[in-house]
Parts: sequence; C-alpha cells; structure tokens
Amino acid sequence: MAASFVVVFGAAAGVIAGVKKLGNNDKKTPLSVVADKRNVSESSIAKELEKSSGSLLESFNVVDGIYGGKIDKDTSKTRMIGSVEYAKITDARFQTKNNLLDYMNSFMTENMINNRYADIFDSDDAWCAEFDGELYGKVSARASGYTFVGTPVFSNITENTAEMTVSYDDYGSTSDMIFNLKKVNNIWKIDDMHTQEKAEINKETDTKEDGNKNNIMADYTKNEYVTTLLESINLAERMSSGIYF
Repeated sequence: MAASFVVVFGAAAGVIAGVKKLGNNDKKTPLSVVADKRNVSESSIAKELEKSSGSLLESFNVVDGIYGGKIDKDTSKTRMIGSVEYAKITDARFQTKNNLLDYMNSFMTENMINNRYADIFDSDDAWCAEFDGELYGKVSARASGYTFVGTPVFSNITENTAEMTVSYDDYGSTSDMIFNLKKVNNIWKIDDMHTQEKAEINKETDTKEDGNKNNIMADYTKNEYVTTLLESINLAERMSSGIYF
C-alpha cells in the first residue's frame, strides 16, 4: 500500500523556540538552564519519534493487512480447517509462523500483539495457519489496513513513552488514530492503539458535530421521548391494577 509518511512535529518546533527564548534570559533567571535541558531532551526524543514513525505506520499496515486476509496468496495451494479455506502466503518475508511473529515483535510490544492480534493464530477461526512448516492465510478477506493522511503529531512525550496521533481516511472523511508508543531495548514500538472519531459533543446544545453533518436532538424531542415513556409506565401500572381509563 503506497502511502506518504512525512512527519512534521510542530510541538517540537515550539519547544525549540522556547529554548531560545529562555536562553536569552539566562542571566536574569538561573532556573532557565534547567528548563533548557528538559526541553532539549524532549526535542531530541521527538526527533527519534519522527524517524521511527514512518516505519511504524508502514509495518502496522502490513500486519493489519495480513490480519484481514489482504496479502498475496497462491490459491492453487490451499488447505482447510473445518469450513475455513487457507492459501499459501507468497510474501517471502512470511514463510513461517515464526517469521511473522518475529516481524510483529520488531515493532510492537507483547501487549499490542496479545490485545489486537490475539486470534491471528490461536483461535477456531484464525487468520493464519501453518501447514507442514509453511504459512497460509485465510482466503476470505475483510476490511483492514489504513490510508493515513496528514502528519503524525506527538504528545505526552517521556523518555520511554509517547502518544502519536495520525489522521486516516474514514470513508471520505477523516478520523484520528492514537498510538501509544513505548521504547523497548532502545527501539520505539507500538504498545496500543485506538481510533477516535472527529466528533465533539456540545454540552450546552446537545449537538453532535461530525464533520459537515449535524445530528441534533433538540430538547423538545427528548421531552417527547420522556413523556411517551412515562405514559407507557403509567398505563402499565393502571392495567396491572385493573384500571384501564
């Protein structure tokens, strides 16, 4: 899947600007030296994340595609498990189950593997299976993988953890995906992920704004629901008491 992963971390630029500003006041504010060290450290971590983000997103899409059955297979070589048909995977990187597991472990933590991909192998309806030392994938496919748009934004950066938010095409509109990243043995890996629709609730108007669509439940509509519900309860109570009018 062809995708561009150009990363611009505006937050890091702001941090660098802050370092310069504090540096001009070093003589007046000795504590700014401590602040400089903290900001420089966060800036360097952001640069690490920038370098890693492209390969992380690309690898995530590869595995997510396999998990959805979207990988090249030789349909002339098939096997069955119950009623599920599998075909030999032709991608040279993934000739055995261990090949795929090694690839997954190279960019995601065990937490990510066990949570999102727990049934990729070990289930009654697994998406991959090994026959005679060769890796097969389910012939049927489902929606999987993402088309990322925009540039990743990093937040909550610490020495060994960070969040990466990146937008993706969501059937013509855009939604956000948030990756929790963790540094393991000096390598940034995906520890967890979840999607977040670009929708906000206006608590004052009870209006849900979703892209260009406004789904409004006005107060009078809610009152009608409540009134109908109460009338139904009242009727049920009267009927149980033998009173119908």
